[in-house]
Amino acid sequence: MPGGVDAASCHLDSLADAVGTSSLEALGGKASARRLSGFLGRTTRFLDLAASGAKVKVNLRKARVQLKAFERAVQRGMKRKRDPIDHDLGEFILALAQDATNDVGVAQAKLR
Repeated sequence: MPGGVDAASCHLDSLADAVGTSSLEALGGKASARRLSGFLGRTTRFLDLAASGAKVKVNLRKARVQLKAFERAVQRGMKRKRDPIDHDLGEFILALAQDATNDVGVAQAKLR
């Protein structure tokens, strides 16, 4: 497994723990929490497929797209007037997501 994928998986695990242990109110409600968990689930699946060697380039790109969508969803959720994502939690989650995105980018760069 490339080092970038290992690091991204590690960041993704801590991100999933942070989202999983946060209250629904802090995440902006049930729908928002479910949407964020869905992004993380798909990202994990794509990283696992890339780590196993199945269509590595395609799966890394898909994982990065899902992480970017996750980041946008958190940013929009923090700006939302009704049921916003808690600001401190949102900043923490965004930092972890950006680290994971950067690690996926490193893994993509190693393939070129």
